[in-house]
Amino acid sequence: MAEYTLKDRLRIYVLPVLVGWIMRLWFGTVRTEILHKEIYEDYFLGHSDRRHIILGIWHRNIIFFSYFFRNIKNKLTLVSASKDGDIAAGMAPRFGYKAIRGSSFKSGTRALVALIATMRRSEEKCICFTAMDGSRKPARKAEMGMIFLAKKTGALIVPVSFSGTRLITFHKAWDKTILPMPFSRVLVD
Repeated sequence: MAEYTLKDRLRIYVLPVLVGWIMRLWFGTVRTEILHKEIYEDYFLGHSDRRHIILGIWHRNIIFFSYFFRNIKNKLTLVSASKDGDIAAGMAPRFGYKAIRGSSFKSGTRALVALIATMRRSEEKCICFTAMDGSRKPARKAEMGMIFLAKKTGALIVPVSFSGTRLITFHKAWDKTILPMPFSRVLVD
């Protein structure tokens, strides 16, 4: 971390704790309804299929779903190798994720190889949490990395999305990130 300033280091160590608490308070007020509960229980809670799962979401849903899937065991996630990714990597363990660093733009091949190796050597079912549309434009256009990962590991791809009664949309963000408002209702599909 030689190229990091003191301010960078404070961001990396303090922001994940602060943002983690804010997410727990904020999303803890959201009423969630799972539309296909049998799929959720079978694939994510592990009641039936023991194969690895690739949880495919659109990048715009990543903040809420990071919280929503916090209680699922043995989760992996791909986190950008950027300085902003350092904050996400610091938050990942707070919600039960093992972060693998890289993206399609920085260290992507190395990160994909690390995901494959981790999933192959795991004796437990892994849930790999990944954005179908990667970490940059174009939004909501699926990339091939998830399909390659499934092919190499034998994992099932389970796409998941959400909508809600009251959402905040960050229109200036490349992916138009959405967050449910506190005390709103969310439908997970």
